[in-house]
Amino acid sequence: MSKMDQASKEAWQWVDSTEAQAITIDHMHTSYRLKVPKCKPGKCKKNCRVNPRCLAGLGEKAWLEDLKVTNEEPEDPCDVVRTEGNFVGLTNLGATCYINSLLQLWFHNPIFRKAIYSWVPFFDPSEKGNRTLDLLEKGGFIPSSPVGKLQLLFALMQFSKRSCVNPTLLIASLGIDTTTQQDAQEFSKLFLNLLEEKLSLQTDPEVSTMVPNQFRGEYEYVTRCSKCQKESSSPSAFYELDLSLGSKSDVTLDECLAEFLHEEKLEGTDQYFCENCSSKQNATRSIRLRHLPAMLNIQLLRFVFDRKTGLKKKVSSTVHFPFSIDMSNYVKTQGAAQSNQNYDLSAVLIHRGPSAYSGHYIAHIKDPISGTWYKFNDEIVQKIEGTNFKLGIEEDLEDSKKSRAGPKVGKGSHGSSNAYMLVYSRRDAAKPESNVTNSNALADPSAVLPPWVQTTLFNENENFEKWNRDKNSRKDESLKKSREKHSKMKRQYSNLPCDSLDKGEFLPTQWLMSWLGNDEKLGPIDNSILLCEHGKLNPEKFREYKLVSSSVANELYEEYSGGKRLDETSLCWECVTTKCLTSQLRSQLDHESKLITNMMKNKIEPGQPSFWIGKESLRSWKKMVLDRRISSDRESVKVRTCSEKATGNQCENLSLAPSKARYKFERKRSNGQCNGAGSLEYFDRQPDRSEWQAEFEKTLEWENRPSSSSSVGEIGFNEDLLCPHDKLTADEGPRRLIPAAVWEILHRHFPEAVEFSSSDSPCEKCIRMVEQEGQTKESNKQLAMQQKSVLQDLFRSKNRPDPFAEGNNEIYVIAKEVIDKWRAFVRDPSRKEPVTCLSNAQLLCHHEGLLHRPSPDIESESRFVYLWPFEWDALSRFAKVDRIVLLRRIVHEDGNVSLNTEPAVCESCLEDRLEEERRSQLVYSRAAIYVRQVDKIGALTDILMDVPSTLASSSSTAEDPDFQMGSETKRPRLDSQALAVSCPSPTLSPAATGQASRRSSRQRRGRGEKEITVSSDQTLLDLKRDIMKKFQVAPFDQHLTCNGRDLNDNQATLASLRIFPGTVIILQADEPSEDPSLMEDYARTAIPEEGFKGTELLRS
Repeated sequence: MSKMDQASKEAWQWVDSTEAQAITIDHMHTSYRLKVPKCKPGKCKKNCRVNPRCLAGLGEKAWLEDLKVTNEEPEDPCDVVRTEGNFVGLTNLGATCYINSLLQLWFHNPIFRKAIYSWVPFFDPSEKGNRTLDLLEKGGFIPSSPVGKLQLLFALMQFSKRSCVNPTLLIASLGIDTTTQQDAQEFSKLFLNLLEEKLSLQTDPEVSTMVPNQFRGEYEYVTRCSKCQKESSSPSAFYELDLSLGSKSDVTLDECLAEFLHEEKLEGTDQYFCENCSSKQNATRSIRLRHLPAMLNIQLLRFVFDRKTGLKKKVSSTVHFPFSIDMSNYVKTQGAAQSNQNYDLSAVLIHRGPSAYSGHYIAHIKDPISGTWYKFNDEIVQKIEGTNFKLGIEEDLEDSKKSRAGPKVGKGSHGSSNAYMLVYSRRDAAKPESNVTNSNALADPSAVLPPWVQTTLFNENENFEKWNRDKNSRKDESLKKSREKHSKMKRQYSNLPCDSLDKGEFLPTQWLMSWLGNDEKLGPIDNSILLCEHGKLNPEKFREYKLVSSSVANELYEEYSGGKRLDETSLCWECVTTKCLTSQLRSQLDHESKLITNMMKNKIEPGQPSFWIGKESLRSWKKMVLDRRISSDRESVKVRTCSEKATGNQCENLSLAPSKARYKFERKRSNGQCNGAGSLEYFDRQPDRSEWQAEFEKTLEWENRPSSSSSVGEIGFNEDLLCPHDKLTADEGPRRLIPAAVWEILHRHFPEAVEFSSSDSPCEKCIRMVEQEGQTKESNKQLAMQQKSVLQDLFRSKNRPDPFAEGNNEIYVIAKEVIDKWRAFVRDPSRKEPVTCLSNAQLLCHHEGLLHRPSPDIESESRFVYLWPFEWDALSRFAKVDRIVLLRRIVHEDGNVSLNTEPAVCESCLEDRLEEERRSQLVYSRAAIYVRQVDKIGALTDILMDVPSTLASSSSTAEDPDFQMGSETKRPRLDSQALAVSCPSPTLSPAATGQASRRSSRQRRGRGEKEITVSSDQTLLDLKRDIMKKFQVAPFDQHLTCNGRDLNDNQATLASLRIFPGTVIILQADEPSEDPSLMEDYARTAIPEEGFKGTELLRS
């Protein structure tokens, strides 16, 4: 016995020896388990639910220990105060790491930053409509253009007191989607182009020419005739050099530059037309550097288009590049050479990850003042110690938990397989004032910032400092409150136990656990779950309440409110009295039940007084007595029921009259017009059919009423043996005889119950109905036996006629639905009704023409059945016929055979039906098709041998699925040997020889074959993606064929490709790619790539 059951037994063990009038307060305390002693402190490891006085294990442990001051959740980096001398990070807004890395690069270019600070909004057309432009001198200007937003962002990056700033305003002004990672190189080019256009309108030449002066270089395409050696050139400006990495795993920057500048030979069909020679000549073509900018941006073409896969891929070659590089060997100038072509490495931009469609961008940038390198990873900025910052061991995102050694590099150089952009600065580049150059300075910004930016910056820093002070104040206040609450809770729990009942109250256990668990959503004290139907403490809920001291309860109610308050006066005498009476009644009923069981063992002798009782009433009499006695006892003590209280009605005495309600049943009988209970002749002979049938149906409704035990309380005792006419039911199934002594016991409890002695006769109307029903069943049984004996082959579907076989000159046709109903009747005539109508209307069109063309195939799943003439005659004797469909085989004088139908086939309607069925088969959802993988196309011959012929042929207007395969999930086969109606045919094999056999419509699962669920509106590309999930073969490696047809159009739907449900598609896979991320890349390309379409970068 469980602890719960043991506790309940102990609480009520006194009821067997105590009368209801003798219940005392001591009995009450026992029922509420208030006499159980309190648990000693520290004894219980968990709360004793059966002891209302046990207060251990409710969540008090945290309050009894010393207060632990824990750090708050990690703060947003942008809410952390910036340490003096440190650079700030930029918030990643989702997928904007590529923008952040470039913004850090440009910010740390002193000349670039000074030009942005010197931008004046009056000269920017984008600010002409800005209403705050008039407040420019007063510092109230709010920029709306991207350059203005960049100016403000740079000011915050240099002078903000936050350790991280948010670039949302700038990115939003550009209209860039922050959730999609774009091409960093493309963004760099477009943004510099936008800046050059906007800044070119400024009057300060240092601002208007900043972009070309800093980033624009010049080279020329030179073509030299091999015959006359004359050169022609075409100059071009560049902002970055795009260097190919080739196919080597390791390559140096010098090799990339040499490849970029190497001479290309123009020979053969690629000869160059030389104007000097006036003819096509062999020539060479190359790129010649003419002028290099102050900041030389070198783009390493990491992301290239793979013609084989049709996707972009990342080139992971390791590139070795030096700290310093002398470009004089690569620059060809006219006249005097440039004074200085020495460049120092100032930034390296990194792309982490193996894929061109995902990954993470970071930047390594050298501070131009201190010469120290820093790593900028969105919000996190790290100082790199030393000169060797080990770019080669930047882990890929998916390999972040693994460490791998970087490539070996020579002294004075770096190596990286992830670097995609190198920035070199010329040594003689002019250096601006120190207060601008020091990009991490927190000095006075008035020296470099315009007034309107200073105002915004001042307000931002002032608000942040105020917010930070308030945050620290709130933290201190929160700590103070936590200490006060901890002390209070510890005191309250120590005083929570109750010494005496008169100084205690009852509170819900669950509420106390939430209170001690410091639940932030703790509501008022709700005692409603503890109340009985009389509004007092329910004695059955002793597992759900605890007895606590009134002093602590007063504090809790004052702090949290709630009610109703429950103390010693809330113990419910009425519930305890009812429980006592109920237990005593149960004991009495158990005693009487044993007497009845013993008396029922004795056989009732003939002539011995006995009575009929409903079997359901005999099974449930104890429950019925108990329910009525409880209701009676409640009324005697004027107890209100829960149901009356719930509805809000006034308290009224309960009525003890037994329920006389009857069930209402719905008629559950078929109402078909063609089918009856027997043959037409049989029904015509029955007298007064309408009268007895109405009574019969009424009886059926009564017999079909619910018989579960739940119905006992809804009908009176012994009413389950009543028939629909309120008489003794003729059916002996639901009733039995009991001795008179047993009836006396039961009658004392149910004096108003209906009484039938053994001598009472059942209902005469019901007897007549039973007799009539038996006659009907016997008649149907005889009719079924007669039809089965005459039509054995039709019933067993054996020896079926073939209209194309020699000698079968006349064959009848009947709808298969009619034959199915007839077979069901013959198989079970007691529950099925005989077929009274042979209807062929469904086989005809509205022109009264045949909708189907005959076929030599014998299929059990077609829409009709062939009948021998004698079978048709036999069936037509048992049922009416609406339309006759007849097939005649005619042998002509020349020996040709044709098949005529009566009525004739309606060609137009047949075509319409077939086309409609084909269309319907090509409109499906969540249907199964099968994909079979083969190693080589040569295996297709063997594969197609396993494919059902219904799947291996194309459709035709002459095909008829109902005379072919009947499966709804397979495509119909075109039988080239099918005979046209009234047309000669040279042969009738194989059916003509009488050897036609039924083909199986079951789809066989072949080796390497998998099922895929598809819909007709899916494209072939969608199917290929599903195949990729099943077979791990990328779509571009899939070669699909269906019934010998290649499936190539990725945008075509499965319906347009005539892929039917159940179709078998053959898959041949190319060798898989060595790139493990290729499958993921292909999945990403399912969404069309729009780049920066629709942004401000492309509107200028």
